[in-house]
Amino acid sequence: MAVVNVQELDRLLLHPSGREDLRGLMRCWREDRVLFRLPGMAGFAAAPSLLNKVRGAWGAVLLESGSVQVRQRRPCGWKRACAAEIFFGARPLLEVAGQVNEITKPYVLEAGRRGGDLVIVLRIFGLAGDWRREAVMAMAQALRGSVRWRDLARDGGLFVPRVVDVAEPRERRLEGLSPVAGKGEEAQLVFLAPVDAETGRLRDAPWLLFERLRVRLAMVARWHDLDLSESWGRLEEDWLGCSYEVSEVSLPARRDAGMARGGHRFRNRVDRPVRIVMAGALGNLWPLLELGRRVHVGRGASIGLGAYRLGDRSAWPV
Repeated sequence: MAVVNVQELDRLLLHPSGREDLRGLMRCWREDRVLFRLPGMAGFAAAPSLLNKVRGAWGAVLLESGSVQVRQRRPCGWKRACAAEIFFGARPLLEVAGQVNEITKPYVLEAGRRGGDLVIVLRIFGLAGDWRREAVMAMAQALRGSVRWRDLARDGGLFVPRVVDVAEPRERRLEGLSPVAGKGEEAQLVFLAPVDAETGRLRDAPWLLFERLRVRLAMVARWHDLDLSESWGRLEEDWLGCSYEVSEVSLPARRDAGMARGGHRFRNRVDRPVRIVMAGALGNLWPLLELGRRVHVGRGASIGLGAYRLGDRSAWPV
């Protein structure tokens, strides 16, 4: 179903036409991944507020090309909703597992480095991919001219080139994820960024990961026109029956210092990144873990909080 205006979008999000479990969500999965490379700016990958500033600049560019209503902070009135509405507009509230939250935004950002280059990854989920072209153009423009690079540079003692170069974005559409089976009875999760700690710290209660993923994936499923139907009681028995070993992951020096002095807007509610090694009956949990690494965990997921990889930390981005 092609979404045209805001009313149709919200109706679809609240009343999806399909109903699937986690494996069904994997079969229906749609993800647009766009990689932006900024030559010579790898040092900025460690800036603690990088993705917050990137998102703000991206939103400002989208807003400039949005409808009059959106610029006035009202729902878009266009027949085809503008991209600013899709990625930054307010969405309806949804109750999942006793929690009532606004349906999540349909994207996440990630940051990393490749050699001497800074890499920004934008992942767009589900039907929001129909607005990929506008999103990519706005992001490239924001990275070149709207991000407050000099503010970030002062925080970390970095050099900002006179002209910020952005290489040609690399785009990839993924439709459907391969079923996961026979992956063994042990998993290693390496977090690349802090995790929100509003409901507890993963160091103390690592199984909270799954409770947060349950809510997160139920929200993202709506962008795939799906109501997520899963036997959560059975899965809870599985994750509570696992054994866990948790250790802290060291951060780059600048990011660590930035967190300590308040460089992150979620700083009062974040836990340090951790490595979790879990063992047990993981067969039914693998879809949850595989999908989770794409959408991140907890609040602040859109700006990179709660990002993790399964296995080797060096395997980024995927």
